[in-house]
Amino acid sequence: MKSNIDFPLITIQILNWNRATETVRAIESAINQSYPNFEVVVVDNGSTDGSVELISGRFPNLKIVSLSKNYGCPGGRNRGISECSGEYIFFCDNDGVLHKDAVKFAYEEISGRADCFVVTGTVREFSDEREIDVKYEIIPSETYKIHTFQGGICLIRKKVFSTIELFPDDYIYGGEEQYLSFRIMDKGYEIRKSENVILWHKKSSYARNVKNETLNSWRNKLANVYQLYPIEYFVQFLIYFVVVYPVYALKEGFFLDFLRSIPKMYSNMIKYKRIPVTRKTFKTINHIRTMLGM
Repeated sequence: MKSNIDFPLITIQILNWNRATETVRAIESAINQSYPNFEVVVVDNGSTDGSVELISGRFPNLKIVSLSKNYGCPGGRNRGISECSGEYIFFCDNDGVLHKDAVKFAYEEISGRADCFVVTGTVREFSDEREIDVKYEIIPSETYKIHTFQGGICLIRKKVFSTIELFPDDYIYGGEEQYLSFRIMDKGYEIRKSENVILWHKKSSYARNVKNETLNSWRNKLANVYQLYPIEYFVQFLIYFVVVYPVYALKEGFFLDFLRSIPKMYSNMIKYKRIPVTRKTFKTINHIRTMLGM
């Protein structure tokens, strides 16, 4: 039987902002993982709801990285990476609950493939905690290549962040996984999805500002396309953006807000440096998307 030292250390990083109770539940699912050698690091994004006090009281030996303000999702994760001691980092949403074997299955997949740098999992939405069964025995299924990953349930080789790139720090939320996926695949590495790596995700009880979320995602999408797409595909997307996106905004009732946001989207876009991926990489990504029906 292998001992813990035969398994590399994996850090489970949980990012929190003002979700104290949900984060406690996520931590409990993390500390009950069947993988034998891991640590849990909580990164708190400047919470004001007493999260740090509650978490440190419930888990006095847990490492908590307390940030001075909310740096957003990618910014918070980036600032926690240097505090992670593991060879791999498993990023877990703070409003999620991991199956007991999630980390184990993710490691088994990534460790068996030298060219695989990210393993992402599957998310199951829940409203009632009785829908969660973290101990049921999973019948292993096949994994497959995918063109991007879900930031709230993924295992990443830590060296990605020193040899390739961090998450785009100023995106706040949305698009950061796509950006990093392009960069990883442009270096010749794979991203894979495993249906065996499971996270139950709490359906949000908060009233969401769909307009602001959509406009922010479009802002980041435009920034990604500008930075990553080869020139001819960038031009194609711009034409699509000008023709299709206003129609969607009109249907959803925020056409004028969209028009007012365009100058800021443009000025934000051009502040980045264009370092597009190769055409070969771009075609590979599109091929995977087509094969998956996306």
